[in-house]
Amino acid sequence: MKYCVYIGPSVRGAMIFGAVIPGDRAEVLKRFSALLETHPTMKPLIVPGEILPEALREVKTPGTALYALARTAAEKFPEKERKND
Repeated sequence: MKYCVYIGPSVRGAMIFGAVIPGDRAEVLKRFSALLETHPTMKPLIVPGEILPEALREVKTPGTALYALARTAAEKFPEKERKND
């Protein structure tokens, strides 16, 4: 079974860190296209399950692309919209 996982900052009413979404990445991105239009910084933080272990390491390692993307995404959301992860 194909699935994706959101590894970015949790955002109230949008997505939470660790959300598992059934389907391959193309299907998931299509399903969440309206949300991703509003919050495009979330898109690269939806990763296929096959690369989840590597992606989780990268999102927590300063200097990597996913780390920078997660920090940028967190800055885009007002504090009141974010949930503490």
